Amino acid sequence: MPVDGKTIQKNDMYSPVIESLKKSLKDTFEIPEGYTYKEYDEYFVSGSRKEFERKYFMYRRRLAASFMLYYIYEADEYRDILVETIWCICNEFSWCLPCHSKNETEISEKFDFIDLFAAETGEAMAEILHFMGDKLPERLTSRMRFELNRRIFAPFERKTFWWETVDFNWSAVCAGCVGMAYLYENKEAFEKVKPRILGAMDCFLSGFSEEGVCFEGLDYWNYGFGYYIYFAELLLNMTGEDLLHREMAEKAAHFQQKMFISGTIVSFSDCPREVNYSPGLTAFLAKTYKNIHIPQGINPSYMDFCGRFASAVRNVLWQDESTSISEETGTEFLKTAGGFLAHKQNFSFAAKAGNNDEPHNHNDVGSFILAANGDQVLCDYGSGEYTQAYFTPETRYLDLCNSSLGHSVPIIDETAQSAGAEFAAAEVAAGEDFFTADIGGAYKHKSLQSLKRRFEVRENGVALCDTYAFSDNDKHEICERFVSLKKPILTKDGVQIGGFVLKCDSEPTFSEGIVKNHSTMQPETLYFIDYCGDFKTFALEILKIK
Repeated sequence: MPVDGKTIQKNDMYSPVIESLKKSLKDTFEIPEGYTYKEYDEYFVSGSRKEFERKYFMYRRRLAASFMLYYIYEADEYRDILVETIWCICNEFSWCLPCHSKNETEISEKFDFIDLFAAETGEAMAEILHFMGDKLPERLTSRMRFELNRRIFAPFERKTFWWETVDFNWSAVCAGCVGMAYLYENKEAFEKVKPRILGAMDCFLSGFSEEGVCFEGLDYWNYGFGYYIYFAELLLNMTGEDLLHREMAEKAAHFQQKMFISGTIVSFSDCPREVNYSPGLTAFLAKTYKNIHIPQGINPSYMDFCGRFASAVRNVLWQDESTSISEETGTEFLKTAGGFLAHKQNFSFAAKAGNNDEPHNHNDVGSFILAANGDQVLCDYGSGEYTQAYFTPETRYLDLCNSSLGHSVPIIDETAQSAGAEFAAAEVAAGEDFFTADIGGAYKHKSLQSLKRRFEVRENGVALCDTYAFSDNDKHEICERFVSLKKPILTKDGVQIGGFVLKCDSEPTFSEGIVKNHSTMQPETLYFIDYCGDFKTFALEILKIK
């Protein structure tokens, strides 16, 4: 490891991460120990994931925190916690989450399938063995190697997995973790499986747009691209083979800084609005590529709820005080991704075109975010609570988080947008301060010919204009919907939300919807501002209040 424990103790730069590790460790003891059958089975009964996962991830957070604290201090108290945590994880029925297992009674499937979290656990065990194995009881390290072989190496050599050929986070996380475990613990066997591991990494990079946009959003960029980098760094150090200096990897490395707008997040798709940045990953990217920076006011996150081991360890060992802090400015048109970003003095704006079959898709063609002072004024809620229904095609778009009814896009004759790659924007274009797209193709509506949405970004706000064309002369009930987590107030000047006012010739109506937060799983209120009528053209201004 690049930094020793005594150096970490003496350097004030590490004080925040050490305190974070101690807090994470303490917090994991507030949850009852052990698993029950009912907790494991709850996903198959009701579709709820939280009952089992809160304990599963508690053990992962405890593993990462106790490992790093033992690495830093070499104190018996941390060693004892680490040993017992490893033993508990080795005793788990499966390292694969119930939501990624088949709902059947055959036990072998649970041990055969390598999901994201089984792979992460295997990587953690291999990394601990590599760096600390001689300081752990021999009986424990023997058990760790037995479980690694049983749960990771043997299944991977026995069969191929669907995630080896996908172009989103699963390929990088699963293959990256499996590859790291081989490099640490079974380097000779790695040469046999290397083509599969590198092939999965190629598939992962192929999912980025030409500009390096991750369609899954910033949170999944942190996850998938993070594990791509962790594996690539280890591969380079152990074999000399370089996956870091690929053109698409370098483009993808710059995605993070594009997604911070006015102190908040571009939260399209299943991206939580509260994503921070990983200081270790960001510091490594800044040393590896040019022009990497973090905007002012964005906070570091040393360990996520899932306790991802590789990330947590590198947030200590890779962090660097030299990471540049600066603001994004001007506008950027991400043409192949169908995205647009604009930064003004008092606010930022993001809009998307795209299609309704993107990874972690929401039906949100034409949606937008207006952000100021670290908050979203008009919002994209981002990811909701992950349940069985949330990821079932027949029920996914009944959830407001995923439905176009929960986004700032029109509802046409009570018709929301439809899911599928064919439901897409067309004629996407942008200039210095405008973004336009025909989003009519996102609706399964028999007479809608086009819906041309145009945004003009000004110094004091944003002007929106929607132009409709139908193949008939019938009246059509258009509901122009705008969504906020802030309660709107009707004033003589228009609808006030935060420090902005919505100005329109039509009268608004107000309603609410309830969604559940992905991170806290607690209910929150979405506020809907609807302007309804038989519009051929609809115009709205969103202006900064002086």
